Amino acid sequence: MSFIKQIFVIGAVIAICLVFVLEFRPGTNVQGGGNPRCAVEIQGDCIPYEHFLASYRMLAPPNADDEQLKLLRVKETVVQGLIERWLLNQDAKRLGLTVTEKDVRSYLFRGLVRVSLPVSREDSFSTRLSMNGLPMLGLPEGPARRLYVQDRKTGRFDSKNFKSQMRRLTNMTMTGFTEYQKSEALAARVRALLRARTHVSNAEARAAYAARNEKAVVNYVKLESAFLRSHVVDDSKDVFAAWAKENAEPIEKAWKSASERYTPGCRSARHILVRVNKLVEDADAAEKAGRAKIDKIRKRLATGVPFGKLARSMSEDDLTASNGGKIGCFAPGKLAKPNTAKAIDDAVHALKRGKVSDIVETNYGLHLVKVDAIHEGAKAEKVGRDEVTRQLFLRQEGERLAAEGAKQILAAVKAGKSLQEAVDTYLAEKLSDDRKEAALKDERRPRIAKSEPFTSQQPPFPEVQQSSQAAGMVFAVEKPGAAIEDIVKLYTGFGVLTLAERIAVDDEQWAEKRRDTIESMRANKQRDGVVSYVQRLRKDNAQDLKIYVRFASDANKEAKPADKKP
Repeated sequence: MSFIKQIFVIGAVIAICLVFVLEFRPGTNVQGGGNPRCAVEIQGDCIPYEHFLASYRMLAPPNADDEQLKLLRVKETVVQGLIERWLLNQDAKRLGLTVTEKDVRSYLFRGLVRVSLPVSREDSFSTRLSMNGLPMLGLPEGPARRLYVQDRKTGRFDSKNFKSQMRRLTNMTMTGFTEYQKSEALAARVRALLRARTHVSNAEARAAYAARNEKAVVNYVKLESAFLRSHVVDDSKDVFAAWAKENAEPIEKAWKSASERYTPGCRSARHILVRVNKLVEDADAAEKAGRAKIDKIRKRLATGVPFGKLARSMSEDDLTASNGGKIGCFAPGKLAKPNTAKAIDDAVHALKRGKVSDIVETNYGLHLVKVDAIHEGAKAEKVGRDEVTRQLFLRQEGERLAAEGAKQILAAVKAGKSLQEAVDTYLAEKLSDDRKEAALKDERRPRIAKSEPFTSQQPPFPEVQQSSQAAGMVFAVEKPGAAIEDIVKLYTGFGVLTLAERIAVDDEQWAEKRRDTIESMRANKQRDGVVSYVQRLRKDNAQDLKIYVRFASDANKEAKPADKKP
């Protein structure tokens, strides 16, 4: 009987050995617990999976859920940090650099545990961790976590406390943890060596500071599309018809987008606006003045003065005044979805044709509204198509004329005219006699303005659309009075700019900012230098890289330890 038992025991031992051989034979990346043996393999060298788990547990905020961990990209960041660590460790061998257990203990005894982050993401990732309740230590110690390893009574290093936290945080043995930290310390030494090579001279720093803080002032003129639509665009029947024929496709597209506004029963309306600013110090006085003006307009309407004529001369809505206050045709609820114009929408659909409303209040001010027509059946679509076509025509022509006008003025300045002379010549050519009087009273007319001082990081004035490009062209000009190279796109049209003044950085200002500037530039150069160095190492080793960590929705599958103070 004992012989049979021996046979069973021997058989069991052989079976266990076979399983061990199958699972841990060379080239097999599986451990008995189901996790891979290696998190990453580079050129056949293994970065242990337990190093990935340790780093992951140190960098995963304790209260973050799976979705937050995915957004933080903790797994990906840990893996890329380990890859960089391996590359730097390999380069340390080439350079003859080493670390000892004593080197590691020197910072472990202070409660610091190092963890590699990709240098390119180090600052941004550490900031995001801090925002999620997990502060990281930066240079020169870090990136690192701080553990509470001191005895509460004596304040001295407590070995038992340290080992307890280390096991809870990394689930490693002390021997394994020390080897893990030796790899981290060696990578940190290479990074420190690379950073130490970085130098920023006083002249280099001052030039960079001046480039960011030198200021300029410009003279500029704006050619606004709305002004040109009102006073310059040729909207004669033949011109309009020819344009519509050439633009059938965009017209149809615009109609499909706007067609719901023009259902049967839509109403063509006009309005007159008197603006009331309720944010001024004496809002009551502003309200009183606005009501006095709107009452004056109502009295003139009562004497028979046409609504459209009064809109042109007295309405304070720049977009509609020149067109007699027309706000188009729209079905109920389609003037605005929703905004302060809802009150106008409601007023229009409460009126009979030809009637003028009582005073309507919105955030813009006080309005009077009149209904010109109510369109039923197929008439509503015809009116709608006509309005959509005309709006598209005016918008495109206004933009085209603004660009062409700005280029004309710029060319005149480059040819030797002053900005004012160039603008006067342009307006004299473009404004017909029957439109000139109204155009020159329009607040949107082209006129010279002067900017506030601005740096190369700021827009020359608020309406500039591509601010960095415009500022770059300004600071490329040295001579006051000279025009910048090209016209500038505005939110409302196009602009022409000439340099009025360059304001240099003075010695007192530089002396105050010198130290901070040099330190900031050095930190940026150090980071960029290490990033470039690692990229070269990656390029040399990218041909044999295997990653075994799954970046899937189960971002929190690796159990995180409770992260509480002992």
